[in-house]
Amino acid sequence: MSTVGGNGKYGKQKQRQEDRDHKSALASLDRVERWWPDPEIETEESVETAYEDDWQISQRTVVYKNTSQIVEFAVTFSRHTGDDEWAEVLCIDTCNHQSVHRHRDGNHSKLEDIEFISDQDIVQNQYWEAVGEAYALAYGEG
Repeated sequence: MSTVGGNGKYGKQKQRQEDRDHKSALASLDRVERWWPDPEIETEESVETAYEDDWQISQRTVVYKNTSQIVEFAVTFSRHTGDDEWAEVLCIDTCNHQSVHRHRDGNHSKLEDIEFISDQDIVQNQYWEAVGEAYALAYGEG
């Protein structure tokens, strides 16, 4: 008996293979030197949110106070689903995984790696890429 559309036995096998591939990719990242924000340099956090009637984009950044360089970020795009309710569609962030990565549809247990963080410039540059991706979704270009 076969199944169609990713359900049943074959969907589970595919998911297990994807999980193994992701773990393997993360293991290979362990061989690359990781970049971490310097804990001796003071940082500050800010959150900005842009709204339209049917969407919102939230941009949380942590920057070095002395240089304004971004050392951590999260950019989320949400759609309005009803009375004061929003559904997260996309989140691109640097939190907890030592990579810039994407979460879809509010599922933060799964991530798509975009780029491993080996220096601060990656965080800075990928922040602007994430903002662009969120606005492309907002305006129907993504």
